[in-house]
Amino acid sequence: MKLWKQLIGLCLFAVVVSGNHYDQYTPKYSEPSYQHGYKKDVKLHKLCSWNVVNYAPGYYVDRDESWSSCKVDSGRGLIPENNIPIGFFIHHDRRVFVTLPRERLGVGSTVAYFHLDDIKNGQCPPLVPYPPRANYTLDAECCSPDNLVNVNRVYPDSCDRMWGVDRNALSLKPRNKLDTVWEHGSPVLFIYDLKTDCLVRRVPIPAEIYAPYQLGFLALTVFVDPKDCNNAYAYISDTDNGCVVVYSFKKDKFWKVCSPEFFSDAKYSKLNVKTRKNTDVTYWKTSFLTDCTKNLKDDELLCTSDSSLYVFSVPFADLNSEEAARCYPSKNVHILGKKCHNCQSVVHTINQDNLVLWQVQEQRYGVGCWNRDNPLTPDTVQTVVSDLHRLPYVTDVIVTNADLSKFKDHEYHDKSYDHKSYDHISYDHKPYDHKSYDHGYHKYDENYVVTFSNNYQGILNDGFDHKEENFGFYFFVEKEALEAYPECLAKSYKQSSYEHPQRHNVGYSHKPQTYHPQSYQNHHQPQSYQQHYQPKPAPVYVQPKPAPVHVEPKPAFRPTYGRTYRNTESNEDDVKTIDVEE
Repeated sequence: MKLWKQLIGLCLFAVVVSGNHYDQYTPKYSEPSYQHGYKKDVKLHKLCSWNVVNYAPGYYVDRDESWSSCKVDSGRGLIPENNIPIGFFIHHDRRVFVTLPRERLGVGSTVAYFHLDDIKNGQCPPLVPYPPRANYTLDAECCSPDNLVNVNRVYPDSCDRMWGVDRNALSLKPRNKLDTVWEHGSPVLFIYDLKTDCLVRRVPIPAEIYAPYQLGFLALTVFVDPKDCNNAYAYISDTDNGCVVVYSFKKDKFWKVCSPEFFSDAKYSKLNVKTRKNTDVTYWKTSFLTDCTKNLKDDELLCTSDSSLYVFSVPFADLNSEEAARCYPSKNVHILGKKCHNCQSVVHTINQDNLVLWQVQEQRYGVGCWNRDNPLTPDTVQTVVSDLHRLPYVTDVIVTNADLSKFKDHEYHDKSYDHKSYDHISYDHKPYDHKSYDHGYHKYDENYVVTFSNNYQGILNDGFDHKEENFGFYFFVEKEALEAYPECLAKSYKQSSYEHPQRHNVGYSHKPQTYHPQSYQNHHQPQSYQQHYQPKPAPVYVQPKPAPVHVEPKPAFRPTYGRTYRNTESNEDDVKTIDVEE
């Protein structure tokens, strides 16, 4: 009996040892955890995703591949793997507009959309090209000026219009080789009416505005006077030239504002990420400013760059005045501070109600937050969500009040958040009237922060994997994020510790006005170019004294010496006088 017990015990011991040894090689699921502060309290919900982007049947037409036709075309047939979305926005009619820049061959449509209500089982529906079929590229008609060629991002305004910049050129190889740029024409600013899907205006950008590069128009933001839709300004980020291009809809005129603060910082141009397959990827970005968002409460434009940790502000009064733009560089551009390590962001957006600025953090695989009323320091910028598997390469983020409640994971939400109360969250500013200001959405009970990831570095370095979710939309509830990260609320900082002299509660005046900024009392280094390098005042000119009149000097005195010589003939002394020099 003892022998049997010993044998059974030996077998059990062997099973336990072998099981532990096997567990060392069995893949286990672990929650995302990073040193930069990821918290499980913020639930990241999935909206929808694609493994491969596809288009709705009947909307895509093969185009002419011959060189006699327009060079805009990417080939005779669609190449699904080369369709890589980058930007998006959600319209109040629940259409999700997506931009697909033509950086590769085989892109079906550079602007397309799908409907939120068509999402099923977490899968994004096929894309519908935009504008409608009658207006987008069809064979030989692809050279029509009404078509869209290469769009990076678009922006909706409060008057149901969509604004964007068509770069009208393709760059299928590195930009340092100019012969690889296929120019179809001048870049244009286009505006579509989203109620009728008709073209409202198409304006070519003058060559003197963007020369010599036309591929640098990456993003734009638009301000519209709530009382007059014709009184609108578009602010276009020209990342290749380091300028903000301004367009006045009423004047139908362009001008640009350039300043040294818009340039990139070489120290932060080197970026490093990991792919889902654990491949280390190092890449460099040489972009100047890449995105700007408008802050209506402070009448300013907040700009960022994916190759810099600094955020700077430009007053609307300077941007909206062509006369003031001519005076740039100007000390009115302020560097607000420095973000946290690896917090370079290609895109950011601000919630006008609470001044929380949500920013993409591609090196942290997530989204961060910062409040405009707080000083910008590494401690005030927080990483709210971070997930390498879902957000391997984040490219865009928006704040929307479109109703996304049916896409939330209710089981997780009930377990994690029902015991919490968010009634105590209060904002320092009174919310804006959504009917009067530039939101463009209907009012719902809560806001959502929606982000998009396209796994670009994984596709580029590991190859296109059709089994992976390469393109995905994810979102989280803003209130839940602010509950987990109260650092992103202005109430967490005392106003006495940071007084911003430009803070005021007056409404925005769309008319150009004289701008008299006050200097920061507690300004954060480094200061802007003009603040740091103030030239010394010119010296006061003093009339020089007249040159002295030349006076011929008196001849030098020469002493006279006398010598006596004896005359032998007369036996008398002869006295002679000779001059001897001293």
